[in-house]
Amino acid sequence: MTLEAIYFIGQTIAAVALVISLIFVGIQLRQSIQQAKRVEAATRVAAMREAHGNLANWYMHTSQHQHLTSLIGKALNEFDSLSDDEVAQYITSGMALLSYAQNAFYEWRAGDLPDEQWKSWQAALQFLATPGGQKLWAMRRHGFADLFADYVEANVLNGVLPEGVFSWDRRNGGADKEDKEPNT
Repeated sequence: MTLEAIYFIGQTIAAVALVISLIFVGIQLRQSIQQAKRVEAATRVAAMREAHGNLANWYMHTSQHQHLTSLIGKALNEFDSLSDDEVAQYITSGMALLSYAQNAFYEWRAGDLPDEQWKSWQAALQFLATPGGQKLWAMRRHGFADLFADYVEANVLNGVLPEGVFSWDRRNGGADKEDKEPNT
C-alpha cells in the first residue's frame, strides 16, 4: 500500500467520523430542544397553578373569616365609616391580593399565564374601581412597579363596573341598595 492510499483511507475515515459526529450532535441538539420545551411547558403550568392558587387561597382565606368578608364589603362602598383598625385590616388584605395580582401580571406579560387565566385576575382587580378600592389604590400605589400600576390605572380604574359587581347584596341578585325591595 502506498503512502497516498493510506492518506486517502485516513481522509475517508475522518470524513465518516465527521459525518457520524454531526449526526450525533444533531440528535443531541434535537433532544436538548425537546427537553427545553418540556421545561418551558412545566414552568408555564407551575406559573398558572401558582397564580390561580394565590387567587383561590386569598378567596378561601377571606371566605373563612366572616368578619373579614363583611369588612371588605363595607370598605368597598363605605370606606370613610371604617375604624382605624378596620382600615388597617382592609389595607393588609387588599395589599395581599394586589401583590398576588402584580405577580400574575408579570407572568401574563411574560407569556407564562394565558389570557384566559389573566381574565380571572382582571375580574379580581375590579374591586379597585369601587370607592373603597380607589382609596386603597391612592394610599398604596407607590408600593407597586410602575408597569403594573400603569396597567391598573389604564385598564381597571375606569370607574365602570359590570352590573352587580361588588354590591354585596345576595337577596336581590346583586342589585344596588336603592333597588332593594323594602323588608316586610
